[in-house]
Amino acid sequence: MAWDDPISIKIDCAQPRPIKDRNIVFCQGAYPGVNGKVLGWDLSRSTGVAVDRATFTAFLGPYQQSEEWYSTFTGNYTRMAKSDWTLSESAKWKEDETNAAGDIWLHAADLTANSTGITTTAYAKNRGFYVAYFDYSATGEENAVLECGWNSSASPASGVSFKVFSSGRVTIYKDGEYLGWGSISDDQSTQQKWVSFLVLPGRHQELMFIPNQGKGFTFEFPELAGEADPTITGATKFWFRCPRPTGHAMKLQIAPLTFPESGMLIAERSYFARPPEDTDDLYPVDIYWHEAYAGTTDVELMMVETDDLDEEFEADGVKDECFCRFDLEGDGEYTPFVYAGIAGFDVVRGETSDVQEAELLDVTTDRCLRIGETPDSHNMELHCVGLPALVSAGVVDPIGHANRPVSLSLAGFTLFEGLTLPVEVESAPDEAAYGISYKVAPYWKLLEDYVLTSPVPLDGSSFDLAIKFFGKGALGFQDSQLNVPDEGIVLGDLGAPSSGEWATMAEVGDRGSDWIEDLFDMKAGNWFFDILPDWADGGTELLVLPPEDMPDTAVVTLWGTVEEAIAQLVFEGETESDAEKFYAHRLWQNYNERQIAAEANEIHATGMHPRTGQPFQSRYIDHDAQDPTLDPDERPDNWAGYPLKYGIGDPILCSQSDTDTAVELLADRLTPKRRLCSFDNPQMIRISSTGRPIWKPDLVILKNVYDGEDVTVRISGFETDFDCEGEWPWMSRPSSYFGEIISGATAWRGSLRATNLKQAAAIAKERARILQNFKGVYAMRVRQGRRV
Repeated sequence: MAWDDPISIKIDCAQPRPIKDRNIVFCQGAYPGVNGKVLGWDLSRSTGVAVDRATFTAFLGPYQQSEEWYSTFTGNYTRMAKSDWTLSESAKWKEDETNAAGDIWLHAADLTANSTGITTTAYAKNRGFYVAYFDYSATGEENAVLECGWNSSASPASGVSFKVFSSGRVTIYKDGEYLGWGSISDDQSTQQKWVSFLVLPGRHQELMFIPNQGKGFTFEFPELAGEADPTITGATKFWFRCPRPTGHAMKLQIAPLTFPESGMLIAERSYFARPPEDTDDLYPVDIYWHEAYAGTTDVELMMVETDDLDEEFEADGVKDECFCRFDLEGDGEYTPFVYAGIAGFDVVRGETSDVQEAELLDVTTDRCLRIGETPDSHNMELHCVGLPALVSAGVVDPIGHANRPVSLSLAGFTLFEGLTLPVEVESAPDEAAYGISYKVAPYWKLLEDYVLTSPVPLDGSSFDLAIKFFGKGALGFQDSQLNVPDEGIVLGDLGAPSSGEWATMAEVGDRGSDWIEDLFDMKAGNWFFDILPDWADGGTELLVLPPEDMPDTAVVTLWGTVEEAIAQLVFEGETESDAEKFYAHRLWQNYNERQIAAEANEIHATGMHPRTGQPFQSRYIDHDAQDPTLDPDERPDNWAGYPLKYGIGDPILCSQSDTDTAVELLADRLTPKRRLCSFDNPQMIRISSTGRPIWKPDLVILKNVYDGEDVTVRISGFETDFDCEGEWPWMSRPSSYFGEIISGATAWRGSLRATNLKQAAAIAKERARILQNFKGVYAMRVRQGRRV
């Protein structure tokens, strides 16, 4: 290999950039309004659909809720007859056709307490029912009026059941255990009133109560969260019981819900951030909905013209508004549940023009590359000679503007790509001696400058797709440049965010860099991520590695003397002559080690349920590390002798398992004592087999550091000055490396923003920012919380 390849520093080179960000429209069931929620569905343009007033969920409108239900009594509007029931007091019940022939009600007087009825037919799971009644008794006090449920015994001892009271209160039970309550009448009395409501299993894990009076409520079964095929109510019969004392009268009309097989839901008018053009690619449609987990249901979404709901929207560079149309499909017995949707046009990517690319190597006097521990800490500084020399080198308008693409390459490898910051000019009497300094920011700057212009819910998204969402939008990278593995991590998905209570919502004005950092902190706290050279395919990539995928084999072995370094190169297959020339590639100098005490021995993570405001907390305590009474020979390696607390909170943590995982990852990352080291080298160390330099997160072995000890170091950053570039032996690239000493090749604790000693002071500030942000969000959510 050619150890003496010179570097190349290009300005105004070809570099991936986003030309236009995603141009998407987002619609949901309701938006926060001045006096509460504001409906997000345009029901005046919709057909065959209904909306739950408690959650703003849209679904196919059941026939029992239509106007025709009160005037049509055949076909889809057929009532259940007495023969459809097995009644404990059959002789007392009669069919009463109240309004017209076919409008069948079951009517009974002088019932015995707890008189029951159960359907003769068993229904598939998650089947909803229409319940209507008139209770002839009126006591002025709250009394239980009607009890219903799903099982084959007409008893609340098993299955899901509910009890309706004369106040409109409804209590919920499962297997005989009381779970909670809500109201179908906004807590107004229903005595001596006709009462009707839908009880509809749906929204993945809930029982929805949709009444004719009041907004109703939805009751959640948390144990169903995460189930792929949840059973809210079992495949069984439906029953009722009249719990009034002996002698009361009741009139009932109960029927299994039936739905049209299709419906069209139109969202309120949507506006694009800019008029899309016909050359823009469509953004993949994303629909937030749940099936019934029984029967056959489906939902499709498309953008349509504002003057023709049957015409798909066609971009022309002028129109900047559309309607989002959802087409709901069912099988007559079940309905899908629709919450929100995203559509629009995708990122437009491109490259900066390289037709006036210029080489800066020969017009720079100082060149320094710094690769830090975090993606935002990389940078390069170039000090150039005067303006005439830059112009002669082909640099167009050398001090004209910032954000110019710059790349540094070596032996065919792109080592660094970045963007220039505003130019610094140092004046001098001779114009030719003017000093022009270019400071080059890393690609991460694009993520810091990336601001969302449309809300984007990430509920239910896989971790890798969420990271890629921001990477594509901000960096202009192709899929091949987003090296993010799918490890099965899923962001919080509480199933039914129609009224805005999203578990993971990126809001307008949020920055891409903040989101990526928060996602890693909360979901992958001990993973490695950075924007680094793509050694295999060239260019730059976003590289993400879970701990188990970190490199576990050292790429080079370094020695402390010139003789040993020469011998190592010969051992690797170099000639004696080349080894004597390039021994620096296997040499370590000026070794320095420093231990970092454990950052914490007690960790608390706080999350919350975004709809109910229920908090979740998890903790980890290393009691031995805190115990001041231990004898010195009993103290663990990370002993402090007092509590060192670390707290983190974020609404991204929306379940108990989320906070448990966060604590586990943080404990692995923050509680061990760590050994950091640095060492120098006269050259940028390169690997014999590939010719590339060592880089983060490579492993290197330092031989005979002290007392004959060899140490394995995970490289976490370095700094290189390219002092003189030319033919050997005048080439000089003095480098300083830093990293963490690990025990065992696979050990990895994750990057701590404090591993670099210079950054240690930033930890407290970052913690305070996260916690303060969470406190504000948490307080807001609690104020908006509901009681069920």
